[in-house]
Amino acid sequence: MKKLLVAGPTRLSGTVRIHGAKNSVLPILAACCLCCSPCVLHNCPDIADVRTALAILESLGCKARREGSTLCIDPTGLDRHCVEPRLAGKMRSSVLFLGALLARFSQAELRELDQYADALGIEMIPCIQTLGHMARALRWPCMEDVRDTDDVLLLDEEKTYALIEEMIVAASRPFATRRIHIGMDEAYGLGRGKYMDRHGYVPQSELMQKHLARIGDILKKHGLHAMMWSDMYFHMAQPGSTAAYPAGCTLSEAIVAAAPKDIDLVYWDYYTEDGALARHLFAEHARFSADTLFAGGVYTWNGPVPDYDKAEATTRVLMTACREAGVRQA
Repeated sequence: MKKLLVAGPTRLSGTVRIHGAKNSVLPILAACCLCCSPCVLHNCPDIADVRTALAILESLGCKARREGSTLCIDPTGLDRHCVEPRLAGKMRSSVLFLGALLARFSQAELRELDQYADALGIEMIPCIQTLGHMARALRWPCMEDVRDTDDVLLLDEEKTYALIEEMIVAASRPFATRRIHIGMDEAYGLGRGKYMDRHGYVPQSELMQKHLARIGDILKKHGLHAMMWSDMYFHMAQPGSTAAYPAGCTLSEAIVAAAPKDIDLVYWDYYTEDGALARHLFAEHARFSADTLFAGGVYTWNGPVPDYDKAEATTRVLMTACREAGVRQA
């Protein structure tokens, strides 16, 4: 049916059954992996993505059945930790299972994975967030004391740094490497919420410098060497831009000098197809004292399947610029 025509004026009356929202049921289905007893979900829509999520659960060892609009999930038999690629590729929301499955790994299992990777010459590096992209954690009432904005941690709060230290220790403990990725990307709300209410306006460059100094102390305490995403320094140079790495952006000497010398910077980019722009951005990174790493990606942000043409075009341009800039880790 392409459209519904209603001829009026006619009074409408009656009742309509409101089906459950797909965007609610999919995260809940993934969260069933964390449970140790059967789960019952009511008013669940019978649509393709939900059926795919049920197939993923069954492939992991769960029992799943539908009774009308009710789903019954028994996760007690879950014995696998990897979603089959054929199922993961059917919907973007399959990524929701990543966190739930990772949470089921014990420290011993992660250590075993690390040892297996090491035997293949692969270094497994834990990656966490220590500033922004924290919305899923910060939404809970118990996180009120460490919340600046909806997705940014509150600076100058001792509870924040106690939390970050616990995160760093827990994330790094299973792995042999002494390297850790501490995130820090796209924290555009830094200092613009509760922090501003308490302390007034403070430039984000000053807040970043102060925050990284505290985290640096934690890293030294535990003998770790960190890397972080570099985009916030470029955002500070052109704060009005919506791009992570604005075209033609030139960093001020003050921004370059404020960056820590002992935390490597990771330039992430899966958008740029302009070779001149890529070379310019690598040249700007070379001005920092810390080492530069590069992270590309398969473009998956515009639909249910990867855009391989976009990924190939950006990868060719960016990896060429990466080699020309002498960046050794990508």
